[in-house]
Amino acid sequence: MDQIRGKHSELVNLIGEINKETYRFIGTHFFMVPSLKISFNSFEVCFKDYVLYLYSLFIELPGINLKFVDKKIKDFVIPLSDGARRISRLVQDLRTVNGHYTSIEKPKDKEKINACEDWYEQIAFVKSLEKEEDYQKCVNALLDETIEYLNQVYLCIQEFSKVEFPDIIKDDWLRESTRFFTKFEWEIQLQQVLEMYGMNHYDPHVIIEKEIGRWNAQLKILKDGFEFEIESKRIIEGFIAKEEIWPASAQDLHLLGIKFGPEMGEMVKKCKNLYYESPCDKEELLKRFKERYL
Repeated sequence: MDQIRGKHSELVNLIGEINKETYRFIGTHFFMVPSLKISFNSFEVCFKDYVLYLYSLFIELPGINLKFVDKKIKDFVIPLSDGARRISRLVQDLRTVNGHYTSIEKPKDKEKINACEDWYEQIAFVKSLEKEEDYQKCVNALLDETIEYLNQVYLCIQEFSKVEFPDIIKDDWLRESTRFFTKFEWEIQLQQVLEMYGMNHYDPHVIIEKEIGRWNAQLKILKDGFEFEIESKRIIEGFIAKEEIWPASAQDLHLLGIKFGPEMGEMVKKCKNLYYESPCDKEELLKRFKERYL
């Protein structure tokens, strides 16, 4: 475990150096440091903690910064192994496979499961996660690839100050950062809008996962100086106005006796209209639908 503690210290120091270099260049920090504390009591718990820690670091918290620098790493032809280059994708897959119910029968789940199993065998040199020593190897492999990747991120940011026209990179980066907001930032705004509309029976996280790409894309066409709180709520209210979400489904109506086919389409519209007349949870909506139409 001492070896892993040493790599953890290296990781934390590297995050700090990246933040300092970024602040010197554009006046903001690159990473928000995850609040999750890593447990060093067992290799299994340690590995699972690192998956969540790195998911926060790479996916939930960095905003546009990683995507921006990843492009520049390619432009500057900074050497990076395949494993380090795919570290964010790996962390997403590990989190899904180890933290959610997955089925080999579902194509997307199967792809994630296969990717994780390939990594276990080819990079961590374990066939399956059964023993403490298996988790130990996985923790070390995960940290090695993470540290390699972050070292190259640090090198890339240092290169920004050395190019002939650093202000061009700085302006591009700042412009990108004002048009890309994290899932957490969008979730706060969505929760407020859902409460305003009496629709807080929804899980904001599920909606954000599906819509954040399209919503951030709408921010890109705005003029400089827009206020995120105002524009994000406008975008979310536009989404709700299209009646794209409702708590029931065609399958729920089928269970009430509606046949699949043209009739189902009409009944779905009627059920959605009922919902938007007075938002409620699924149980109440189906009760109202049954009373009015069946």
